[in-house]
Amino acid sequence: MKTIIIILSLPLIIKLFTRLGFWRLSLIPKTMISAEMVIEDINKRKIRSAKVEIAYAYTQKLFHDRLKNGEISRDRILAIRKYLNMTVHQYPHKDFKNDAHAIYSMLKAKDISVRNLDVVQQLISTVDNKVDSNWINISAITNK
Repeated sequence: MKTIIIILSLPLIIKLFTRLGFWRLSLIPKTMISAEMVIEDINKRKIRSAKVEIAYAYTQKLFHDRLKNGEISRDRILAIRKYLNMTVHQYPHKDFKNDAHAIYSMLKAKDISVRNLDVVQQLISTVDNKVDSNWINISAITNK
């Protein structure tokens, strides 16, 4: 008699546990996956080449030294930020504390190239304090 009761109650127990599982799954919040989230995830997995890392280390050190010594003007900093905004696409919606923070962050970007770092080095190391904004646009368009 006990075996018959157990056999008959087994489908009810299985149904109860499956309903309980579906109920618990329905409590998990549903999140929408956007294209920006997918791109951000892909960019996190990118690895920069050794040449880019060497150029980054030199550019970052050069910018840091010039900024600490006060040898770089505000116009030059804005020109570097403008150039990096045009070439680096990893931080389109990020708000930075200041321009130096934006430059440091964009130099660390995964999609920056050695050529971009060379242009930034030229912008940092030139002696003239005035920067022609047309030069930045021309250099971004040519030599791609």
